[in-house]
Amino acid sequence: MALLPLALCGFGPPRIGDRLSLPSFNVEASQLRAIAAAAMPPLSARAAVLMDFASGKVLYDKAAHQRLPPASTTKIMTALLTLERRQLDAETTVSPLAAGMPGTRMGLQAGQRFTTRELLYGLLLPSGNDAAVALAQQGAPSVDAFVERMNARAREIGLAETHYVNPHGLDDPAHLSSAYDLGQLARFALRAEPLFDQYVSVAHQVLQATPGHPELALDNLNQLLGAYPGADGVKTGTTAAAGQSLVGSATRNQHRLLMVVLGSADRYADARAILDNGFASYVWLRPDLFMPYALPVRVRDTGEAILPAWQATQVQAFLDPEDLEATFSLAGREILKVPLG
Repeated sequence: MALLPLALCGFGPPRIGDRLSLPSFNVEASQLRAIAAAAMPPLSARAAVLMDFASGKVLYDKAAHQRLPPASTTKIMTALLTLERRQLDAETTVSPLAAGMPGTRMGLQAGQRFTTRELLYGLLLPSGNDAAVALAQQGAPSVDAFVERMNARAREIGLAETHYVNPHGLDDPAHLSSAYDLGQLARFALRAEPLFDQYVSVAHQVLQATPGHPELALDNLNQLLGAYPGADGVKTGTTAAAGQSLVGSATRNQHRLLMVVLGSADRYADARAILDNGFASYVWLRPDLFMPYALPVRVRDTGEAILPAWQATQVQAFLDPEDLEATFSLAGREILKVPLG
């Protein structure tokens, strides 16, 4: 069946063809130069990954499946299990065990009382190991039982390279994850729990004093927030064994990228390089935004496809007037099909 071509702004001239005989795929010199320019600069991180948040597509991978210490990025899972319990206003009395945790702290003292909501701020902003243990003790009969739930949830989500030993991420030879798994976990938590998305984007939060605790001012350790355009999450991590780790997120022009670095010597330089490269090297094909003609149809589905910028001029768009579908192809391969109304 013949299909009518649709021109796409920024995606090259319209081409006439059908599903069986699409025009040949040509790579021009300017596109080859763009491919070379898109190469990722050297990273200090031992492992890294870049994902398109909407689709989950992996856009860049450096040893992304290598199992490494995740440090405090562990707290993404601790927060997820806490939010899934749906008891944000429940109060917890801080135990001596929680109050005595070393490393980064929220500043809890034994006997103080905090709500789950407040402890989540202490977990995700200053990366409180004390808050992690307090939440684990609230969410299960013991910290060990909570860790069992963390591992069970990891298996349910499909995190095959992850094993937890504690809820905070302090070093243990058996406490491991991968850049890929952390990207998948962060994407799951951000999509499933809007409050998690809200918490990790907050740069500063003041917990007002109550009869159970004093006022606390909490600063987010994620230095991308407020410093990198579009930065909106997610979680830092640092230990002696892990080095510098970061799960980072940024949104520009309604498109979100999610990146992870593990074992970095400069996580923020690595993060900027990865995100800059991602936003510069990829484009999002949105059919509803590229309908140049006054047609008696409209796009009913605002689905999108992400593809390297150098391939953009090779995209071919065709309208099927019988089935009322718009088909987008690249090198003879269908990359997106959306219904018309």
